[in-house]
Amino acid sequence: MKARLFNLIFLVTAVLFISPALSSTAAAAMVETGDNVIIGPGETVDDDVYLFGDIITINGTVLGDAVVFSREAVIDGSVKGLSLI
Repeated sequence: MKARLFNLIFLVTAVLFISPALSSTAAAAMVETGDNVIIGPGETVDDDVYLFGDIITINGTVLGDAVVFSREAVIDGSVKGLSLI
């Protein structure tokens, strides 16, 4: 009986310690497409941004990385992470 109780307590403890390590968190990013993609002044994006378009304008703040695929890119705002243009 004691061995069975010990095994049960061990199993529950192991699951409690291992399960957070196995759980995955979903990371979302902002993805925008269009002819003219604009992050306006006063706008703050608290994540990475992926912007696809003819003309991309960042006048606001991006707290993550900014990846831009465009013919023309204007960054008058701030990008706290990495900028790939």
